[in-house]
Amino acid sequence: GAVADLVGVAGNPGRDGLPEVVVTRFGSLELLDGRTGAPLAAPYLLPTWDGSVCWSHPSKPGVGGAPAVGDVDGDGIPEVVVASGECLTALQLERNGDYLTWRMLWGARAVDESSSVTGVALFDFDANGWLDVVHADETVLHVNEGSHGAPKYEAPHCSGTVYEEPVVADVDGDGSANIVVARNLVGQRELGCDPSVKPGISVLRERKSRWANARAIWNQHAYIAPYVCDGMDAVCAELGPIWGAYGRVTMDPLPPWGFKAPGDKYPYNAARANTFGGYGPLGVADAIVTHVLPDTSECPKALKVKVRVANVGEAPLRPGTPVSLAWPHGSPIVTTSTTRPLRPGEAELVTLTIPPTMQGRLWKLKAVADSDDSTSECDEENNATEPIILACPLSRAR
Repeated sequence: GAVADLVGVAGNPGRDGLPEVVVTRFGSLELLDGRTGAPLAAPYLLPTWDGSVCWSHPSKPGVGGAPAVGDVDGDGIPEVVVASGECLTALQLERNGDYLTWRMLWGARAVDESSSVTGVALFDFDANGWLDVVHADETVLHVNEGSHGAPKYEAPHCSGTVYEEPVVADVDGDGSANIVVARNLVGQRELGCDPSVKPGISVLRERKSRWANARAIWNQHAYIAPYVCDGMDAVCAELGPIWGAYGRVTMDPLPPWGFKAPGDKYPYNAARANTFGGYGPLGVADAIVTHVLPDTSECPKALKVKVRVANVGEAPLRPGTPVSLAWPHGSPIVTTSTTRPLRPGEAELVTLTIPPTMQGRLWKLKAVADSDDSTSECDEENNATEPIILACPLSRAR
C-alpha cells in the first residue's frame, strides 16, 4: 500500500492534512481512511489489455503491484499509478455525486504475466512540474510521461518478476538522477528477453547527465522522501552540516504532504516517488582546469603533467570525468579521469604522462576537462586552457 493526503475538505479530492491509504488486493485498488480503515471510494477493478487499450473487465482483472502516489499531471493533486500484469495505469480521484470514484487518466501496455505484482517509481526527470512513471516489466524498462502516459525512454530488461520495483536516485554523485533496476534471467527464452541483458543490478544514466537532480537515497520498497535523510535538504536539517546525516531515519518526520523539496511547486505528498536533491532540480556541474603543473622529476624517462580540475557549477561533477592533454586544434593524446564526485567548489589534482614516443621534444598542448563532452555543464566553452609548452628540461634530457 501507500499513504498520502488524497481527500480534502467535504470529501472532495484534495488535501486536508489527514492521511488516506491506497492498497491493491484481489485485483482491485482501494482507498481507505488512514485513521479508521473505512472505505472512502468503491474498489476499482484494475484494468487488463484488450489488444488495443487498457480497460477494466471482471473476467480478467490484473492482480496489482505496489501503488505509487504522486502528482503526474501537474495540478497539485496526487494521482495513483499501479502496474497490473498487462497494464500500467494512472488513476485520479473525482467526485461523482455523493461518492468518490476512480477515473483512468491513462493506461499503457505492460507485459508482466510472471507475477503481476511489480512496483512503480515516480520522478520528474525534466523538472517540468509533474512526475514521470518508471516501471520494469518482463522485458522492458519503461519511463512514461506522467501527464499522458506516452513512452519517454525504454531500455532492454529481463525478469521473471516478483515484487521488484525500480529505484530513482543520484547514485554516482553527478547531480543527475539514475535509475537502478534488478534483472534476472528466469524464463529468459520463454519471455523473449534481449540476449544482451545480463543478470544483476544495473544503474542507468542519461548520456550527458541531463536528467534533473535527485536525492541520493531510496532506502526501502515503500519509500517516502521526508522519512529518511540524504544530508542535502531540509529533511534532518536539525542534525546540522550535513553529510553525516545520510541514511538516518528521521526521528520526528514531516508528513509527506508537509515536506517541500527545493524547486518543487507543491508539497511532496507522494509515496514511491523521489524528489529533487539539495542542489535544486536543474543545477549542473561546470568543469574547468585551474592549473597545469609539469612534473620533470622523472625526466628524461617520463614527463608527467599534473592538472587541477575544479567544479565551478551548481551540482556535483561525476567521478570518471575525462581529463586530457590535447593538440591545440586537435584530439587528445593522453587521457585520465577524475576519481571522485566533486561537489561545487571542490577540485582534484590528476596526473597525466606524456607518451614515451613524444619524449625529448617540445610540444604545445592544452589541458581539457570533460574532454569527451559527456557531461552537461553550465558553460560548455570553458573546459580547455590556452596551449602551453611542455618538455623535459635540456639539462635532464641529455
